[in-house]
Formats: sequence, structure tokens, C-alpha cells
Amino acid sequence: MSALLNSHDLLQSLLRRAERDEGWRATLSSGEGSELSARPVLTLTLSRPRAMNALDPIAMQTLEALLSTLPFEALGALVLYGAGGRFIAGGDLKALGSLKTEQEARELSSCMQRALSSLSQAPIPTLCAVEGFAIGGGAEVSLACDLCVMAENAYLRFAQRSLGLSTAWGGARNLTRAVGARQAFALLCRDDKINALEAQQLGLAHRLAPSGEALKVAQAWANALALTPEATQALKALCVAGEVPIEEALELERDRFVPLWTSETHWERVEALWSRRKKPQLPSALGRGGEMEERSQRPKRGLFIVFEGIDGAGTTTQAQRLVEGLRAIGELAHFTNEPSEGVIGSLTRRALRGESIGRDGGRLPAQAIALLFAADRADHWHNEIEPRLARGEHVICDRYLYSSLAYQSLENPEAWVRSLNSPFPHADLLIYLQASAELGAQRRARRGLEADRYEVDQLQAQIAASYDRVCAEHGALTLDASQSIEALGVSCLEAVRRRLARTVG
Repeated sequence: MSALLNSHDLLQSLLRRAERDEGWRATLSSGEGSELSARPVLTLTLSRPRAMNALDPIAMQTLEALLSTLPFEALGALVLYGAGGRFIAGGDLKALGSLKTEQEARELSSCMQRALSSLSQAPIPTLCAVEGFAIGGGAEVSLACDLCVMAENAYLRFAQRSLGLSTAWGGARNLTRAVGARQAFALLCRDDKINALEAQQLGLAHRLAPSGEALKVAQAWANALALTPEATQALKALCVAGEVPIEEALELERDRFVPLWTSETHWERVEALWSRRKKPQLPSALGRGGEMEERSQRPKRGLFIVFEGIDGAGTTTQAQRLVEGLRAIGELAHFTNEPSEGVIGSLTRRALRGESIGRDGGRLPAQAIALLFAADRADHWHNEIEPRLARGEHVICDRYLYSSLAYQSLENPEAWVRSLNSPFPHADLLIYLQASAELGAQRRARRGLEADRYEVDQLQAQIAASYDRVCAEHGALTLDASQSIEALGVSCLEAVRRRLARTVG
């Protein structure tokens, strides 16, 4: 314990360097009720409430000094946490606003790379407890930890691209290790919220906790790991063996970040960010804590597969054919669609047909229809999709939130439509049946059904272009909808077979 006591003194001296109350603080704890835990758990808590736990240069340097000097041999595990109901909001743009030269940008990147390299290469388990959000660099910090516990209403957001930046602290490398190159690129290009359930599905979160209890769950997990320190350290060493040298990846990331940090585009976007009025955030909670924890322990979960395309592209036909194909190879599969078959879904379809269901017999405006879709989606997800996925069924959905982004953004502000749909998890596999407006019109004419508010040829051309953009942004598998029904069906089933093979692997 002498090494640990010396470490505690060192921690206190380093923390005093911050010369402020809004910085890092360290606490030591041991497993409750256990006589086996000889090595305590260190919790590092960031508390900068005025900056929403964003890191300024002093906080970055303090973190680097802490992690580079810790006697890890005296610890059982390390937990990172953010005070005040949030994790880390990236870099403190106000405090960093004067650092505009290439040399300053390079040191800014290097300091946090050194800190997070010490974190990821620590010989003990490192965990993060995420409440509220982890934005930009905060998401990079969470990726540097071995394990992540997220509150059920927390979210991650890779905001770098929206500010004209790349990642700078090792985030691109760590994200690619977690989800693969293509998925990592898609996530970094999204710039929207990744809620806790989706983060768990992607492998970016490993346990979910009720709101306000992420630290409690993370510390309990850390204490359990600290009971067998040698075995845990050996397993960690085996898991990271064989990786490419970190220096090469970090040097590349730093070289890309520096010119972006010093560019006019980045600083123009920083100015725009501060000039915008802060808008209220919608809650992103999905499910209750007990249910979330139970799901996290289940070994198998069904795939959520979504078909998208303009009216007449054949999404309903192919979704139903895929269900039949999966059942034929022994998989559990369930077909559903949006608007759903629920009460709100029925009301939504009536609104789309132009029925006068509004106040005083009027038609609903575009905003009301968008809200109906969001309400139906919440009911659909909670009461139909998620329970079946949790039981191991594959859910095949004809239309989902991507159709809202493609259709509703033509009549409403796109940012507002995105915020309405931000609480909902994304598909495990998005299949986009790409069709021209002319092909869609021909098929709708053969179908002979009454058109809804969106099934207008001129509008469908705009929707097709919108779909191209939305589906490319979300990494969709794009298939030519002009193919025969049989050829398309084969392509869809083979794509899902490959996805299943990767899941099993």
C-alpha cells in the first residue's frame, strides 16, 4: 500500500496545479463486503460545471500528468466519470479559442493522445461511466477506455465533422477497432446522437444503467474485476496483442487534425456554434433500467433490418420476401411496417390520405404529421420491435426513421426532423431500393390505389434525391430497384446471410 499512498500524495499535488475548483478530483474505493480485494479502484472525476465538463488546456495537461505517473501496479481498476449528470463535452472551445497556430494545434492533439494512450495501454482495466452525453472529444475519451457503462438516457455524438475537424485524440483509430472501417466512417459522418441502446448494439457501450446510476454500476464492475487482477491483466494483454503500432496511427491522425484545426472553416463554424441560441434537447431514454440491464446479459439478439425507397420501389414486397427467406433457413423473422398497425399508426395513415381529422374538420399540417410519425415510432419500437429483437427474432421493417428524414425534411426544417427522430436506434442493416421517380410512377399507376399526400410525381423526384443523400449518410446497402423481384430478393437474402455470418463470427 505504500506505493498507493505515495500515488495519492502525487495525485493531490498534481490536482493543485490546476489552481481551480473546476478540474479533476480523485477518489479511492475498494470492493464492498469482500476480503479478497487487495487493490482499490481509482475514480477520476471531471467537474467543470461552467463548461459542461469540457476540457481546457489545464484539465488536459492535468489528465496527462495523472495518467502518466500513476503506479498502476497498486490499483485494481480505474474509472473515469463526469460530475453533474454529464460525461465530457469534448474540448472547451472558449478556452481553446486563442490556440490557432499549427504548433498549438499539434500540441493540443499530442497532449490528449499521450493522456489517452496511457489510459488505453494501462495494464489494468479502465472503465468510463457516461451520464448525459459524451460529445466530440468526450466520445473519444470513452473509446479509449476498455469498458463503457452508459446511463439508459445518455448518448454519444461525434461532432467533429460539424466543426470542420477530424478526430484528434485517437478516436478514429479506436472507433475503427470497435466497429470496423466502414461503420466507423459512417458514424463519424453522422453528427447526430447515438443513444445508449444503439451504442450497446454497436459495441461502443458494454452495460446500460438506470439514469443516475452509471457510476455505481461501473464501480461495482471495476471492483469485481479487481478481485482477480492478474487474470484480468493477462486477458487484456491478450486482447490487444497483434495490433499495429499505435505511433503510426496517432501520427497520421495528428497530421490530419492540425491543418483542420488551424483552418478558417473550423473557426467559422466555432463562431457559428456560439452565435446560435441553445435549443432544448429531447430525452433519448428508451426502456426502463431493469429491462436494459437484463437485455445486456442476453447472448443473442435479433437483427433489425429496414427497407427504404420511394413509393413504388418495392420495399413492402422485398421486406415480406426476406421474412419468408429467413424462415426458410431456420431463422425467426417478423415483418412490420411504418406507419405501424397500432392506433397512432392508423391515425397517421388517415392523415397521409388527407382525411380531415384536425381541429374543426381541417387537415393536419406537415408539422403535426411529422409528430404523429414520431409518436407512432416510439410506440412501435417499445411495444413491437424491441421486445422481438430481445427475444432473438429478426425484425424486418418496411420504412423507418430514414423515410421521415427523406420525406418530412422537404416540408419541415431538417434539424427539427432529425431531433424528433434522434431517440430512436438505427438499423443493424439498412437496405435502400433505389428507384427513379419515373419507375415509381409506373408501378404506382399499375397498382391503381389512391395516392397519398406524398405520391405526386414532382414531389417523388425530390424525395428520390433526398433518399439518395440520407441513405448514403447512414451507410445503406443500395440495390437497383429496377431489377426483377426475384433478383432483388436473392440480393437481399444474401446480404442478410453475410450480416448474420459476421454476427456469429
